[in-house]
Amino acid sequence: SDNDLSVYHSDDIQNVVILLNSGKPPLDNIQVRKTIIHAVNKKKIINDNLGGLFKPVDNVFPRDAPFSDVDIFPRWDYDIEKAHLL
Repeated sequence: SDNDLSVYHSDDIQNVVILLNSGKPPLDNIQVRKTIIHAVNKKKIINDNLGGLFKPVDNVFPRDAPFSDVDIFPRWDYDIEKAHLL
C-alpha cells in the first residue's frame, strides 16, 4: 500500500554546479565571466526547476565535506544591475 513508503531528506552529499571553460573565448575574458555570474539567478532556477529542494552554492564541494567549509571571496552573487554595468 502507499502507506509503506517513507521519504527522507538528508544533507547534500554533492553540489550541482555549472562550470565555465575559461580557456576559450569569450569566457577567457574575466569581465564576461563576471557578467554571467552576476546575471544568473541561482535561487530562481532552483525554485522554478528543482522544486526549491536545493540551496545555491558557490563551492564545488558541499560545505560539510572535509576541508570544504570555507567562504570564497569575493562573493559574486546575483545582481542584474551590476551585470548590465559590466
